[in-house]
Formats: sequence, C-alpha cells, structure tokens
Amino acid sequence: MGTDRLVLTELHPELSIAFDRWAEKSGSLSAEVTVETSSSLYKPLLLAGRLNLVAIRSRAEFANRLQALCPEWEWNTIIENACQKAIRHYRQGESPIILSKDIPADPITWDAYPLLFTGHPTVLFGAPGLGKSKFCLYLAMLIETGYSQHGFQVEKGRVLYLDWEASKNVLHAAAHQIWTAHPEVADALPVYRRMLSRLADSVEELKAIIAEHAITTIIVDSIGMACQGDLIDPMTAIKYNTALRTLGCTSLSIGHTPRPMPGQEEHLYGGIYYETICRSLWHLRSTQEFDDTTRRVGLFHRKCNLSKLLRPIGLTMTITPDETACIFSRHDLVEDPAFASSMPAKIRIQRLLVYGLKTPKEIAEGLGIDLQYVRNILSSGKGRWCVMLETGMWGPLERQHSEPCS
Repeated sequence: MGTDRLVLTELHPELSIAFDRWAEKSGSLSAEVTVETSSSLYKPLLLAGRLNLVAIRSRAEFANRLQALCPEWEWNTIIENACQKAIRHYRQGESPIILSKDIPADPITWDAYPLLFTGHPTVLFGAPGLGKSKFCLYLAMLIETGYSQHGFQVEKGRVLYLDWEASKNVLHAAAHQIWTAHPEVADALPVYRRMLSRLADSVEELKAIIAEHAITTIIVDSIGMACQGDLIDPMTAIKYNTALRTLGCTSLSIGHTPRPMPGQEEHLYGGIYYETICRSLWHLRSTQEFDDTTRRVGLFHRKCNLSKLLRPIGLTMTITPDETACIFSRHDLVEDPAFASSMPAKIRIQRLLVYGLKTPKEIAEGLGIDLQYVRNILSSGKGRWCVMLETGMWGPLERQHSEPCS
C-alpha cells in the first residue's frame, strides 16, 4: 500500500494537493488532505481536513467548501480527479520485481549481530523494570560509533530513539551514565524524540526525521504505547508493523510481558502477530539482589525467520555508587545459578565436559536432563565439539576448551 505522503501538482498550475495520514476501516479510505495555492489572490493554505476519499458526499462537500473560497476554479472536477489518483496511489503499493536465478541474491546482513538484521524488525521483550531501555540505549551508542563490544558486532549507523514511556531528561541522564562508563562510545549522538501519538499516525513526520539525519535504525520504546490500542486485536499489530515497514529502517521494538500465571513461561504481551511479523524475537531476563548495584542480564533467542536460533547472551549492568556511570560487561550465564537451568542443553553439556570426562548417564544426572536427549545431543556433536572415548565416556575436542559459553 502507498501509505507515504502523496503531493499532486499536475491538476492545476497554481495548486498543490497533499494526502497523508491514511486510514482504512470498514471499506472506507480516508486521508488528511491539504490544499495550497501559489496564487497571489489567496492565502497559501486554502483548506485542510480529513476526507473520506471513497464517499461521493464527502468529496462533494469538500469541493463545495473550496468552491466558496475560490469560485473561479472548477473544484468538483479537481477534487474528483485528486481523490481517484490518491486511491490508486494507496492501493498500488510498490512496483513488482522479477526474481531470477541469473540475478545474485543480496546476502542477509546485520546492523548489530546477533540482535538486529539489517532492514528487518526485531522485538526485545521482558518484564517491567529489568533495564530494557538502558540496554537498548547502550546498543544504540555502539551502532552510532560502530564500536563492537561484549559480543555485539555492529555496523556504524544512525539511530532514532522513539520514546513513549519516559522523557528526554531520563534518557539523557542514562546516556550520560553510559558515556561516563564507556568513553569508547563518547562520540555517539543518537537522535531522540519524545512521542505522544500512535506510530501509525506519525509516519510522515518520522520519515522527514529519518531523511534529515540519515537514520538506519529505529528503537521503539515501547510497543504498547506506540500502538495505543487493543494489543490482542490483530489489526493493531498489523497497523503497527505496516508503519514500521513504511519507515524502511532496521527496527528494535521493546515489548512487555503479562502478569505470569503459575507454571507459565514469560511471553510477549499482545496478539500472536507481534511475534509472527517480527523476524527475530529476544527475551530479556534479569536478576538483582537487594541493595546490589549490579544487575545480571540474560538475552535468550526465542524465534527467528532469517537464521538459526543463536546463543544466549550474558551481560552485567553495574551502576556506580555515585550513580554517575553504568558499566556494561560480559557475563557467563552457564556459571550463574539464576540462569544455568535456562541455558540450552547443548551449551550446558559443553561446559560440563570442559571440567572432565563423563558418561551420558552422569551428564543426565548432573544436569537433570533426560538421558536419551543427552545421547541425541552428544551424537549430533560428535566430531564437531565432543568426542567419545573407547571407555564410553565423552569429552570435549581441544578447541572447545577455549570457546566462550556466555
């Protein structure tokens, strides 16, 4: 769908008619229409308002108001032609392309490995108050400077942080904490915008910001506030993701979790379309002891359409006693009792074998994993990261001793 701004100047040499903020509902298509003139006889702005493009009565009333303002022009014809062009523009979408075996496919690339695929939407979700916003701000600064750190391999770009939850002062203070702790990203200059209206209603002004600052990556904080609707309704998710797609950037959307039920795993709040439309889904978990200034964070890959599921990422976020700095460091999740049981079985087995040879039964009992499942994993990894000795015991290949497991 052509949801970008449409400006028509060919209908009259002294007229400009612009259509934006499109909305389609129950068979009707409306847009905000702005009619301006270059004629010295009138003020530049003739009329602006929302118009139902497919309703004959609505078009006639709009034309009649303009006829009263500028009686020498044939407004019924002008508005009729303008609306028909606008409808065709909205419905035609992008031009088709031919997929050919003779044309090499563009490779899948990353803005920030292993989180952000270039040009695709990623969702990061977790319970409230775990440091999601501060982590995303840290990632933004890595991208802004092109500085790879703690397992994040980034391409230098420009980041737009869209904030529906906090304020400029809060984000700016957090940015100063990161700049103080990490002088290597001191040159980062992310673009910040405090948001009020829905993302879907803000596309045109955001496209102008994206063009002005050459933005490559957008961070949305957060999905619920950016949608401002029933998150269970599929249309809310579809409109949100259509807006993201229209902006044409890599995106990282921050989501929340509902109040967990007993025995239920944490999941992204909202309808299934938030998970299905995003190309990669990450779950942020965090733990922090009372009166401790260090938060231990685990990022777990839950879903991906463009690659295999990737290894969990462990970090610590430490606020200095004077609260002037926030230090990000790498953290070994396998050795952390709060996260170890959540790690993939393969990674846990790899780490266990580093400490000594084991039989499959000893591995299963030591890790609390089904014995047959252990045997399947060992068989799959044989010759790649583990080896079976003649005694029936298993151990790591030599190269596995040096592999990080965080």
